[in-house]
Parts: sequence; structure tokens; C-alpha cells
Amino acid sequence: MSNTEFLPIIQELGIGPIISKNMSTVNTILRKIRSDISDTSVFTFEEIDVDVLELQPDPGSKVTQLELSELSFPKESIVGVINHHGHISIAKGDSQLTEEDIALVFAKQSAFNAVRKLFRA
Repeated sequence: MSNTEFLPIIQELGIGPIISKNMSTVNTILRKIRSDISDTSVFTFEEIDVDVLELQPDPGSKVTQLELSELSFPKESIVGVINHHGHISIAKGDSQLTEEDIALVFAKQSAFNAVRKLFRA
């Protein structure tokens, strides 16, 4: 992952060993892609068939109006980490995003469109 500020929280989530292994071969396992829909970053973990979307909510989007537990996220996805002005926290059911937050969403590719829709106004 290119943004090292998320590393402490990722280790707390218990996936640090997976990421550390992948970081040693970052050029072959991890890719950073810019979506043509927005500035959404996508990090791919090919070995575990999961991608990480880095998303910032649009003002008025569903994720800014309800707590995460009240939203209909696809079962193939989970909000893992929230960055609020440099304060990194693990997402919980009662977390609610603001338009100033950046969220890391772990998802299978089949869930991308539904996840992105929750972040758009």
C-alpha cells in the first residue's frame, strides 16, 4: 500500500502480516489504479481476491446521512478504516462518515459499483 499512514490501523485489524508480505513484492502484487469515474484509488491484493477502495463521500451521499450499520453495503464489502483529518480509526457500525473523510473499503470487484453508489450524491 502506498499510503503508510494506514499501516498501524491495518496491523490492528490483524491483516498486517498479509500486507507486509505483499509489500516486499509490491510491484507484482499491488497495483494502484485511478478510476475513470472519480479519483478513487484501487489497491489490489491478488493473492486474497480482495481490493481496497479509497473513497471520499460526496456531500449529501448516503454514507454521510446514516451510520454504517444502517446502510446496505454489499456482503462482499466492508468499510475497514476511516481517515478524518489525519485521525485514523477502525470503522464500526455506529460510525458515520462526513464529506471530509476518506474511507478504505475492502471489497470484491463484484461489489464496486454498489459501494461507489453509496459514496455518490
